[in-house]
Amino acid sequence: MWMMLWLGCDPATPPAPAATPPPVAPLPAVTPAPVPPASATPAPVPPASATPAQPPETPKVNTLLGEADGITFLGNWTSPECGGRKYPRNIRFEEDNTWAGIDLITPCPVGTTCVWSGMVGYTGLWVMGDKKVLLQEMGSAGGPGSPHPTEFTADREGHLIEHGCLYTRGLHMPPGYTEEQVTPRAPKPPVVAP
Repeated sequence: MWMMLWLGCDPATPPAPAATPPPVAPLPAVTPAPVPPASATPAPVPPASATPAQPPETPKVNTLLGEADGITFLGNWTSPECGGRKYPRNIRFEEDNTWAGIDLITPCPVGTTCVWSGMVGYTGLWVMGDKKVLLQEMGSAGGPGSPHPTEFTADREGHLIEHGCLYTRGLHMPPGYTEEQVTPRAPKPPVVAP
């Protein structure tokens, strides 16, 4: 006995119609940009010798690391206790080649009366020499707070170094003191009237 097996669709059910895609919307009309005629003159090109505008140049200054842009050692520097010096020291370099220092040995506490201020000030002249600042102190170099600095060098991180002691920008201020009280100042020569 033969059995027939039919594969496919049921002949009683008609096949589904193929899906039709929705209609495509027409593209908007594009007007092409006008093309200049071949004889049009091109935009002027600056001559090759013209130099572009340069930013203002930072003045070069002679520093402890040689000539550099805008770097200087002038101003205030401070060092905490270091080596045999058991107290902070503030140093200031002026543009007129004067310098001054204050050793904050035992500052008198604010609001009390002391026989001695506990701070020693000194001053002198500085000159540049072989990437060093050489110091000459005016007056006696003895007394409390000795020895005073005689030369400074610099490192590439922007610190000053004096006999192995590191100085950073700024001032050391004991509690209750003001910046003015601990800023070293070199005496200015008297102004002589003409």
